[in-house]
Amino acid sequence: MNYQQQHALPTAAEPTKKLKLVATSIIKGIIQSTNSETVELPTGGPKFVLKKVVKPKVASNKASQQTVRDRRKRLERDIQDISSPTKDDAEAATFQLAALLKGKTNQELKEMMIEYGLLKIRIPSGHELALKTQMGWSWDELRKLKRWLCAYKIHMQCEAKTRQAKKDILQGCNIQKEMLPFFFKEKDQETKKDETITKLAPMVSIPDLQDHITHTLDELDRVDLLTWDDAIPNDEIWVKIGGDGGGGTTKFYYQILNTEKCNSRRNSTVFCAYAADESLPNLHIALDRFVNQVNGLLTATWRDKKIVPWLCADYLLICKLLGLQGASATYPCMLCHAKRGKLDEAEEDEQRSLESIHTDFERVEAKAFTVEAKQQNHSVSHQPFFKIPLEQVCIPGLHVSLGLWNKFYSLLENDVGKLGNLIVDKLAEEDENSEEEKNQVWQTCQGNQGVTEAS
Repeated sequence: MNYQQQHALPTAAEPTKKLKLVATSIIKGIIQSTNSETVELPTGGPKFVLKKVVKPKVASNKASQQTVRDRRKRLERDIQDISSPTKDDAEAATFQLAALLKGKTNQELKEMMIEYGLLKIRIPSGHELALKTQMGWSWDELRKLKRWLCAYKIHMQCEAKTRQAKKDILQGCNIQKEMLPFFFKEKDQETKKDETITKLAPMVSIPDLQDHITHTLDELDRVDLLTWDDAIPNDEIWVKIGGDGGGGTTKFYYQILNTEKCNSRRNSTVFCAYAADESLPNLHIALDRFVNQVNGLLTATWRDKKIVPWLCADYLLICKLLGLQGASATYPCMLCHAKRGKLDEAEEDEQRSLESIHTDFERVEAKAFTVEAKQQNHSVSHQPFFKIPLEQVCIPGLHVSLGLWNKFYSLLENDVGKLGNLIVDKLAEEDENSEEEKNQVWQTCQGNQGVTEAS
């Protein structure tokens, strides 16, 4: 019998108080002699491990943050100790922690994560800017999405950092930002009439339009996105110059038409935008710097291919860019000299051209831009902005189609209204006739009843 077996206590024996004091003194001395929280004792078999565990005086949900952090670190060490024989096996500790969480139901896990703020998903930095750009959202629309995602504990980077990231990206681009005096219409509080005032408004633009178009063509060619179909000759590059106003701003853009989805938003590059309407004075302030650049596209080439510029906008803006008064003028058509109400009577020799517009403008200018002079010279009011031929000006097909369908719908609505009135009148007549017949039948029945009673 060895020493351990000789001095071992019976299994069912209850340790006496004296024995407990002796054991406490021995264990305390062993623990104080080492810096570790655990002490391993030989047993002849598996090691006997003593671990120092301080009994808490305060519950964790009522303790200080420092105490909670200390207890968390202690718990992490305990999980590491019981998960693997080695102390640096992080995978085993993670597996054991996952097994501990699996012991909870899904509902318990969800309530615990929500109550203690564990259910937090943060979208990586920069991704919200990519989302805003891809979706074409405004900052206000992005804020609405952020608020909606926050309800599901999904968080994005703050707007200030997102704007700063956008600034950092744009620093490498040659974009000109300035405040210019634009014209605005405001209602006078006393006279209640519109008056034109001048205010400073922001404008951003690309200084070198031709260089930017060349760079875009190089990038499209690098990723093999340039295409040529039956409409575009193989030795030409078609570039559409467009513009539109709305939402308090006016934008001008270009699109490379030698692509599969040439009218898509991703294929549109804004080269000028300002915070004012598309009135003629404002157009001159914004576009005069681009006149020579756009006209230069008429003779420009890219890799021995001729660049062909096209002009596209709504009809109001096209008329302003071509020097015409507009759709309500005496001569409303941008392609011919037919008068309003007689467009179907236009002759072939009455076709407009840039040369005829310049000639008409010279006559109007000689007569001091009077209303009569504009009416007598085919409703030309100013010089065209660009030298793009009228054959390369796109008629706004969408607006024309909407106008035609709106006209047809109005005619149909009027005819249906008239038909409805006829139906109502006819039903009213039938109701009157049926009422008279009912009265006659009633009177007949009353008469027969009187005869029967008399007999």
